[in-house]
Amino acid sequence: MVGNSRVNKCLMGVVFFFMLMACKESETKNKVEERPLTLEQKASKLMGSYGCLGCHSADGSRLVGPTFKNIWGRKTRLQGGGELVVDEDYLKRSILAPQSEIVEGYTVGVMPTVKANIDEIQLMVDYLKTL
Repeated sequence: MVGNSRVNKCLMGVVFFFMLMACKESETKNKVEERPLTLEQKASKLMGSYGCLGCHSADGSRLVGPTFKNIWGRKTRLQGGGELVVDEDYLKRSILAPQSEIVEGYTVGVMPTVKANIDEIQLMVDYLKTL
């Protein structure tokens, strides 16, 4: 009888083990794999939080500020004369000191200064290069 009790306990342990493994496998299959956000998703979220997308479109439509569509490398006329080609330095200046260079045809003093850190600014610039 003693041997029989050991066998029963052993069998119950094996059954329990396989039930546990089946539950773990089911959990793994049901768990949605979290993928890291893309550059576009991160930047859109960030720019949305700073209010950028309320004034700047990504589709070419004219809003309060110039569109972001095809902004990288665009030749741009500035108020008061002068032209520049949009590059990384210009984009960073525009974010940090938005009143320093106003695009011709847009109102002075509308864009607020963005209190973004250097990593956030770089993320925005990297995203704008892709549009």
